[in-house]
Amino acid sequence: RDPLPEASISNDWFYFVNAILDEVNREFPDHKIVTNGYANRDIPPELLHFNSRQNLVVMFANICACTLHAYDDPHCWQMQRQGQMIRQWSRLCDKVWLYDYNYTMLVSKFTLTPMVSRVRRNIPLLKDWGVLGFHDQDEADWAVTGIPTRLVRAALEWDTATDVDALLDDFYTRWFGRAAEPMKAYYDALESAFAKSTVHGHEDVVLNSIYTP
Repeated sequence: RDPLPEASISNDWFYFVNAILDEVNREFPDHKIVTNGYANRDIPPELLHFNSRQNLVVMFANICACTLHAYDDPHCWQMQRQGQMIRQWSRLCDKVWLYDYNYTMLVSKFTLTPMVSRVRRNIPLLKDWGVLGFHDQDEADWAVTGIPTRLVRAALEWDTATDVDALLDDFYTRWFGRAAEPMKAYYDALESAFAKSTVHGHEDVVLNSIYTP
């Protein structure tokens, strides 16, 4: 769903945090306060004289948004909105980091949901927008997102200029050997199905609309 302004406590919460930060910084000008922009306070606040010393650190997590598409996908209003929120947070604060949900489906049914096409677009955009870094929440079952997704995500989080195509070619050749070509075709077909899907969500109920018989 779209973030609901009437359900948001961002202005109240960050007014409180900002006041504490101002008082602390009077005596300790280098001290920072860390809080989260999550759930009912993920919408960036609209406050005067906010974070004037740039000593606020914000963890951003938009748990309600679609997990299938990239921030710049023209057909996914949920991810576009999340991208707008992240950019605004970065304008308000130079120490924003993401608490990211990397297993895609909050209820997965252990169905393969590779997300290379998504992360290869998103992580360089986050770097451009000024995001500081990540804390990635994931499941221990590597089969849910597939090894290529984890490999690409780790490489891009380390270096957003990584040559993803070369990395994947090397991976499929080394990991699958003689089966490299059909396995790459299999993963690519799934990637395309998720990337081109017209449904939006982060629960297993959307999978029937993505996986064809």
